[in-house]
Amino acid sequence: MKTLFQNFCYQWDLRPSLKKPFSYEGWTYATDGRIMVRFPMIDGVEENKEAPSQKADEAFISFYKNLKWTEMPLLADTKCEYCEGRGFFILPMADGAVDKEECGECLDGFLAAWTMVEKKKIANNYLRKMKLLPDLKISPSSNEIFEPMPFTFHQEIGQGLIMPCKYGDGYE
Repeated sequence: MKTLFQNFCYQWDLRPSLKKPFSYEGWTYATDGRIMVRFPMIDGVEENKEAPSQKADEAFISFYKNLKWTEMPLLADTKCEYCEGRGFFILPMADGAVDKEECGECLDGFLAAWTMVEKKKIANNYLRKMKLLPDLKISPSSNEIFEPMPFTFHQEIGQGLIMPCKYGDGYE
């Protein structure tokens, strides 16, 4: 589970506090700022002192009430033609080294098309990442458009939140 959680950490240098999982109050968390997951404490996860631990815990307490679960929808994958499906551009540097820059047109090499789940639209790039989790179910039942959307995985032991986004990726 520790390796799986690394997929939900932020991969770029812009937000170093989200680059690795962290533990708090008996849970292990991971987030890339778009999706947050937690699972009962996973051994061997080092403490990330910069992580937003208390805020993460408060988010789950606030949004895990009276939930109705539904199966995850199917989605169609479309690779990004701008970055050729890599999710980033390779930039040659003046000293001969190369650097990577995140593609602004996609996430992880795929275009951010939408999938309807009940009355909510969820970005396919979120669903694609969430498909890595076993026994995935989602709760799109809230009528609030800018609230995190709960999901559960691994026989309802693991919990997650999809963060809303007013523009671009996310759900609405």
